[in-house]
Amino acid sequence: MARRPLEITIVSASDLKDVNMFSKMDVYAAVSVSGDPGNKKQKTPVAKDGGTNPKWNNYSIKFTLDDAALLDNRLTLNIELVSERSLGDTKIGSVQIPLKELFDSLGGGDYQKKQIKYVGYSVQTSSGKPKGSINFGYKFGHPRSSSGYSLEKQKPKPRSSSGYSLEKQYSLEKQKPKPPSDSRNEFEFELPKMKMKERF
Repeated sequence: MARRPLEITIVSASDLKDVNMFSKMDVYAAVSVSGDPGNKKQKTPVAKDGGTNPKWNNYSIKFTLDDAALLDNRLTLNIELVSERSLGDTKIGSVQIPLKELFDSLGGGDYQKKQIKYVGYSVQTSSGKPKGSINFGYKFGHPRSSSGYSLEKQKPKPRSSSGYSLEKQYSLEKQKPKPPSDSRNEFEFELPKMKMKERF
């Protein structure tokens, strides 16, 4: 089963509903993917005294998705905004986005899908009314098999006019026997023979 990496970068929220009575809200975002039991809910750090406009400084959250479920539009990205309180956390609002919608909006090229894209979505309160927005970025990676190997298509190797790949052609040329060469060095020369004088 192929799985595709997804990275969500939580940036900030603005104009949220204030669920605190007397103090500024301390807000965190809880992010999950429904439709894929292999992923657990993850949280950002708490934005202390963030109030209705909390910021998380591009906090990154990573998931690995069932690629078939993604392409069949069976996965949903859920972002819940929560006010942390000593007497019990209170939900501010949430966003639900089909992940296929995010995937398709990147275009068909592999280059676009590798680039992080920043978007803003309206936050729905518990009563279903829109109040505020959340800003985040996302990018998808290449699908990988269960063994961890990338399923990205490999580019075909260039081939020579003979039909062999250039790598194989080069190895065949290396194996060709070289023609025999003259054993003498081209700089060698014969010394003239010296006549020996006869001794009497």
